Amino acid sequence: MDRREFLAARRKRKPAAPVQQTQFRTNSGINPYTGSWTDQDLIHLLKRTMFGAKKADVDYFRGMTMSQVVDELLNPTAPNPNPR
Repeated sequence: MDRREFLAARRKRKPAAPVQQTQFRTNSGINPYTGSWTDQDLIHLLKRTMFGAKKADVDYFRGMTMSQVVDELLNPTAPNPNPR
């Protein structure tokens, strides 16, 4: 067997399966949290999503609802600090 012929041989590709148009489900079925939103819950969320929970961070998020805090953590609106 010729090496060049062997290495240059191309496999036949299988015909691609037709693309089906499916509707993606946007509602995951998870019910929104309806429990209490205490400082301990806020601190736990900040510890899980940031590098700890500083007092300044807790004070900043304290007056917000849980949805507002999660939105702020995922899409920060605060300006970035100046590099030093």
